[in-house]
Amino acid sequence: MGRDVAQGGIPFEVASVARSSEWQAVPGLALRTCSAEDIVVHKVLVGRAQDWANVEKVQQRPGRRLNVALIQGELAPLRALKESPESLDRYRDLLRQPVR
Repeated sequence: MGRDVAQGGIPFEVASVARSSEWQAVPGLALRTCSAEDIVVHKVLVGRAQDWANVEKVQQRPGRRLNVALIQGELAPLRALKESPESLDRYRDLLRQPVR
C-alpha cells in the first residue's frame, strides 16, 4: 500500500489528524500516520478500484479489529459532501462478506 498525504481542513480531516500516531519509519525518523479506520474512510471516499482492494486488505488484516461504528459515523456526513451515497452502502456490503 502506498502512502497518501492529506492536509486537514474539514472536520473529518481534523479528527483524523487528532487520532493519528507516530510510526517509526527508521531509527530516528518518525512519521505521523492516520489510524486504520481513517485509512478506510479515506479510501472509501476516493472509491477507485485499488482503494476498494486496499479497504478489503485493511478489513481482513489478521488480529486487527476495526471500529466499524467510527468508520460508518465518519462516512455518513462525508458521503453527502461527495454526493456519493453508494459508497457507504458498498462498505456495508463489504462488511457482510466472510473474512478470507
